[in-house]
Amino acid sequence: MKLDMVIERLEQRLDELMRKSGCSSPAYRHLRGEIEQDRRCYLCGSQKHLKTQCSHYRRRKQRKKYRFQRSQ
Repeated sequence: MKLDMVIERLEQRLDELMRKSGCSSPAYRHLRGEIEQDRRCYLCGSQKHLKTQCSHYRRRKQRKKYRFQRSQ
């Protein structure tokens, strides 16, 4: 319940700030949606996930860990 109040206050404050800067909140949300649509994984280019969830990234991370352990 307290979290709901905090979220509501933050949304109100964001709306105030957006109005002061000349941007309306709905317009800002529209841009955010466009940005999220264009996001891609840096390693494989997929739009389904980002780098941290990429299987290529996990494999690279495991290889580095294995090489580090072998060098010691």
